[in-house]
Amino acid sequence: MHNTNGDSNMAKENHFIPLLKKQIARIQEPVSRLVAPESHGPELDRFRSGKHTFFAWKNKQFQNWNFWGQLTTSTNRPIDFGLRFQERRNERDYLGVIPIYLLKNRFFGAQFVLIDPLNADVGQGYRFWSKGIGRNRVQGFSSEENFHLHQGSWNVFEKNQGSYILNADSEDSSLYLELEDQAKTPVFFGQSGYLDLGSEAGQSYFKAATPVLKARGKLVIGQKSEEVSGDVWFSHSKTSLPFHCDKNRSHRYEEVLVRLPEGKTLVLFLSDYHKCLTLLDANGISKFFVSSEFKIEEKEFWISPQTKNRYPIRRSLTVESLNLELTLKPVFSNQEITSLTSSFLTGQSTSWFGSMNVDGVFNGEAFKSRGFMSLEGSDKGLLSRVYEKVIRSK
Repeated sequence: MHNTNGDSNMAKENHFIPLLKKQIARIQEPVSRLVAPESHGPELDRFRSGKHTFFAWKNKQFQNWNFWGQLTTSTNRPIDFGLRFQERRNERDYLGVIPIYLLKNRFFGAQFVLIDPLNADVGQGYRFWSKGIGRNRVQGFSSEENFHLHQGSWNVFEKNQGSYILNADSEDSSLYLELEDQAKTPVFFGQSGYLDLGSEAGQSYFKAATPVLKARGKLVIGQKSEEVSGDVWFSHSKTSLPFHCDKNRSHRYEEVLVRLPEGKTLVLFLSDYHKCLTLLDANGISKFFVSSEFKIEEKEFWISPQTKNRYPIRRSLTVESLNLELTLKPVFSNQEITSLTSSFLTGQSTSWFGSMNVDGVFNGEAFKSRGFMSLEGSDKGLLSRVYEKVIRSK
């Protein structure tokens, strides 16, 4: 008698093995697409080309587009804003032993901050919104073919070469800006666009900026609509492993931006592994400083009553070779943002993201200015601790 059950089992087995091999290949193949930024080679050349610098790249795990603006209303009132888009590809992330990309191949999120430095009501003087995950879940997009970012109704796109449109809104506020690139060419950080923020693999970045975007547009808060104008700073970075999401790596990453006289901008990067400073001018020229060439001191900390996180909010910075001394103080101590979206993007559900008042002396001349500071890695909350234990990156 012919054994039909045996033939059937053999057929199932012969069918199952190719499917299993295919699934294993699917799990393994995407990891090879993610590559870390390197200090030389065709990728750095592509990044420095100007054409592809600010576009989304599929082979970088984490990408950040950050806009920071200092505006003045038609009634001469200062208004600051921050708008950042973040994308994380999940090919190297695991929930225990489960590849996260099988569940969702990428996370995309955005945060929008409006700061009114003259508002005595801190609740109205500093406001933030987040989109991407949770109750604020909306579809996000970053283009690989042109400069175009959007998260729901928030978007930035290139209208013409060197001209951009920025839109962001909330339940009672909206900001519309037309931006013009004055330099017409990117400025590159570190060593020709490459930054090594730590000795371990994955701590390297491609980073570039457009230091001066002239802005004109309209701001609506409540029932009041005003024309606004000013300067916007834009920076973009690409990396293949944000250290926030790996318990074996540093959790501290800070960026401080200060406007100096003569159209110059100073950008400071701090991590537990590395410190560096970049001086940029409006003509696209940059100068890089290693940690031994400047001194930064933390003068005051603020502890969040809500999360108990501790942030360094007042600092002094000295660069002797530039004849520069700065004192940085926050516009408001509480400029902490809490976002479920951020926990999926960086492993940190809270961060400090806001404006600074700057008192300085540059080449013997005293000046006052405003700056921006982003502090990540201070979050010790339950969600971040859980994320550390259950998520790992290869």
